[in-house]
Amino acid sequence: MVNSSRKTGFGHSAVEFGNKKMGIKIRNYQDNDSNKLEQLLKDTGLYYGTVDKKEVFKDKIEENPGAILVVEDGDKLVGTVFIIYDKWIL
Repeated sequence: MVNSSRKTGFGHSAVEFGNKKMGIKIRNYQDNDSNKLEQLLKDTGLYYGTVDKKEVFKDKIEENPGAILVVEDGDKLVGTVFIIYDKWIL
């Protein structure tokens, strides 16, 4: 149960769950996040080997640096958002 949440600066917030305070950070994916991101996707059952790999992530952020966001709690990757634009769907 979330007790409180407060903004602590761009991309940062502190959230309390019971007695545990989490310091989360939301930021753009970087190439060195690939192993942690792959593991997160596997752990959550969202991993697709043909597209969820370092080379594909790298191509995506070279095309659009803000297309993949990651959520960190300390040094652990705990969430992600993929922003996908398909010019055929308007």
